[in-house]
Amino acid sequence: MTLVTDHSTRAPEAKAVSERVLIVEDEPAARIGLEQLVRSWGFLAESASDGEDALAKVTTFRPAIVITDLVMPRLDGLGLLRALQSQGADVTTLLLTAQGTVETAVEAMKEGAYDYLTKPVDLQRLRILLDKIVERLETMREVKALRRQLRETTPSKVGDAAKAFDREAPALNPVVLKMPKTSIEAVGGTPDEAEREAKMAAEAAPAASPTP
Repeated sequence: MTLVTDHSTRAPEAKAVSERVLIVEDEPAARIGLEQLVRSWGFLAESASDGEDALAKVTTFRPAIVITDLVMPRLDGLGLLRALQSQGADVTTLLLTAQGTVETAVEAMKEGAYDYLTKPVDLQRLRILLDKIVERLETMREVKALRRQLRETTPSKVGDAAKAFDREAPALNPVVLKMPKTSIEAVGGTPDEAEREAKMAAEAAPAASPTP
């Protein structure tokens, strides 16, 4: 079986990528060829011969992306997808399928697969899908990091704001002394009473630190 077709076009230029990709394919030639191809694009890649082998390697290799054939002995691609989900594995699954099993691939997408490719695999489309998956993973990690940062910093920021208010509150009392008499009368009381109360409050409060 021909694994990759390029339609007489050049592959996208490789760029540095650190994502781990597990290739699951029962045909040795296709498995080796796909693993080498993905590595040439800058990914860290390993391969497995079927779903059972893949489950064993997921725990040690810890891939972010799994590219799996749909029809395989022992455990097929759909079974692998379900097993990964039941284990709570944080992976994105991309399926490879023959034309006659497209309907099953669509069913797998409904169960959580990211997308599928028909064989022979279109090299350009595979690279585009991998780039999209990488972008999606990076976005998800950024969102998780922001959420974690908010959980860690929000309580301290609220506490800092409260402490700052406590520090500045005593300095607000002398401001009353500078208010026009008409403003003091507007809030009630005579000017003399307001000034006496403001002076008493200012004397009782700690002296405010001069602004640098």
